[in-house]
Amino acid sequence: MKKSTIQAFILAAALFAACTTDEPKEVVSGGHPVEVSLSFALAEVDDPQVTVEAANPSEAASSPSKTASTSTPAQVEVLLQASEASSPLKVGYVTRHTTTPTGNVAHLRTGTSLSNVWVLQFDSTLTTGATTTAGACVAAKYIGTATTGDNLNPTLLTGTGQVIYVIANGPAAGTINTGTYTLSTFQSSAYFSGSITGDDNVPYIGRIEGGTTIEENGEVTASGAIPTITLYRIAAKISLNLSFNVTGYTLLSVKLYNKPTYMYYLNGASSSPFPTGSTTTITTLDGTTANVVPGTPASGTYVWYTGENKRGTNATVTDPYDKYSANAPDDFCSYIVITAANSVNTTKQYSYTLYLGENGTSDFNVKRNWDYTLDVSISGDESTQDAYVATDNRIAPVAANSYIVTPSTSISLPVGIKGNGGDVAGTGLSISNDLSTASLGVLWQTADGLVTVGAINTTTKMATITASATPGNAVIALYSDAGQTTILWSWHIWVTDYNPFSSAANTTYTITNTASASYTFMDRNLGATNITVGDVGIKGLMYQWGRKDPFPGSTTIDGLIEPTLYGAKTVVTKTPVAASNNLANSILNPATVYYGINNANTGYDWYTNVNDRSSQNDALWGGASTSAPTDKTIFDPCPAGWRVAAWRGGASPWSAIGANGVATSNVGSFANFGVTWSVISAGFWPAAGYRSTSSGALDGVGSNGTYWSASPNGSFGYSLTFDSYTVYPSYNSYRANGFSVRCVQE
Repeated sequence: MKKSTIQAFILAAALFAACTTDEPKEVVSGGHPVEVSLSFALAEVDDPQVTVEAANPSEAASSPSKTASTSTPAQVEVLLQASEASSPLKVGYVTRHTTTPTGNVAHLRTGTSLSNVWVLQFDSTLTTGATTTAGACVAAKYIGTATTGDNLNPTLLTGTGQVIYVIANGPAAGTINTGTYTLSTFQSSAYFSGSITGDDNVPYIGRIEGGTTIEENGEVTASGAIPTITLYRIAAKISLNLSFNVTGYTLLSVKLYNKPTYMYYLNGASSSPFPTGSTTTITTLDGTTANVVPGTPASGTYVWYTGENKRGTNATVTDPYDKYSANAPDDFCSYIVITAANSVNTTKQYSYTLYLGENGTSDFNVKRNWDYTLDVSISGDESTQDAYVATDNRIAPVAANSYIVTPSTSISLPVGIKGNGGDVAGTGLSISNDLSTASLGVLWQTADGLVTVGAINTTTKMATITASATPGNAVIALYSDAGQTTILWSWHIWVTDYNPFSSAANTTYTITNTASASYTFMDRNLGATNITVGDVGIKGLMYQWGRKDPFPGSTTIDGLIEPTLYGAKTVVTKTPVAASNNLANSILNPATVYYGINNANTGYDWYTNVNDRSSQNDALWGGASTSAPTDKTIFDPCPAGWRVAAWRGGASPWSAIGANGVATSNVGSFANFGVTWSVISAGFWPAAGYRSTSSGALDGVGSNGTYWSASPNGSFGYSLTFDSYTVYPSYNSYRANGFSVRCVQE
């Protein structure tokens, strides 16, 4: 057996540590070892071959049809309703799963070679002296490889009331013993955590139902009959057959979200929900790429293998358009997100969210031993996608707080979505999407006429933003009134010909930290208008930790000169924070730098003036845990597909540069008002300076490089900080400071 195969399949360390295959010292009711013969087979998989037939969209709209060749059509449902047929997004759901009744049209998986096969024997009651143990493991026999159709011949113990399990494609030899768990702990806690690369190495489990008797002659019976153990897959298989053909758009990613953290061998076989919804049992972070992919994002088949995630149903969902987050039974339902970007304005993106389940409407369950196949077609052009944003809830523009606009072009900005549309729970805010009286205007811009804004389409909640031929930065604001006095939200417009998704050399850099976490960084600061070393345009913009809105820097590469701005706000306002929760004020006043009050517990923070650490908000950029970030937040300042870099694995994104306080000369060259690193390949990082935490004034331009991470440390925020002498990859900085941001890909 290949070593890589053995190592890939493990059970929880708490269950299967320090294991052997020795015979137990205790026997069951005076039982003794006997060789038995167990026959086994793989569960049948129903394959109803259901397809959707429609000669063209107009025919499908008037009379969508279904055809099926199966004796069990209730086990599958494919939905293409009249309303869906004309949408650019068409989805067919096909499900296949194990059937036990006889007479079904099925394909038996025969001739399959299995690896890491185990036979586990549990006794219903084991008496040792005065101690009675329920469900003790009395035999753990490693078989190794086996082929369906053959028999298994382990040595077990004679006795009655026995429970026998067979595991295949599971843990390696020497990793299960007879004394570290009971039947109860095995059933509730044993899980598979290896990688699956195809159907041939999916883990299986089977058991003999009912009380089992092992006779003196080695005969194994249950309810008086000699049983065959049927092995069932503990995984669900999810296949996405994708045809993507949207004119002017490029496929960016295909990911599965809310994938269960564990793939249990037995636990969760009862009704939904399972597992219990929490960030410890459901992997919501970043999305999971497919186990099998067609190479770079492209049309083709994507395959995931996942543990069951049974979340329930919602009978009120009768139209595929309405199978989306608002109608899901809870926040932990599994779903696939397909993301595509405009081939020119790459941060103008669309997402297509497809919730899993037995059908395209009411069912949101992912069950073990089921095949879920989604046949997905996405077509049309940008105007087609825009037209369906208001009616097909599965289609949405990918929203953000920053949008790249190529000079002399326009984008349609989704002004009905604040930030990325993420959660604002715990912030004390209520973000309204009511645009009935809203208007849009330029708050500030770095050049007169840099951008112009169009009227809001109240049906699609979109507005056209047009850029001039000049690179630069602007902030546009959505107002609650035509007089433009109260700001509802604001967005950064980055006018640049930079395409961070381009495959061209040096448009991004990959850095791996000391915890082996990989980051794909942009090759420039957020808001930079070029990457010309020594030019003022290389510096980009400045951000207070946790805020979504930028502030411009000095107009010189090494001086402290405030820029001249154009628009409703021609200068940056600076004021001390005076509220216990200043978040709402920061949204109302995106051009105001709030400089912090020096409190003993919170230090300088723009968010609060309360002398209490608990009054701070660590989650604003999703990096509250230094182990791994949460999803991108509604306050993240980066464009769609990008986010502020967060700590991972307990290490800074820049930890590979060296320890705090390392000499700059040991890790890079400080010249031309910035650093080119020698220990990592990451391009040039300018010393753009910062805005002071105690006044909001410019400082350190040309001599200090300061870059925020999304992760806090106590009352501070972690940053990368350097000058011509020293580098600190994990520096504690006051959160009211205005630092640079270098975005990383989500």
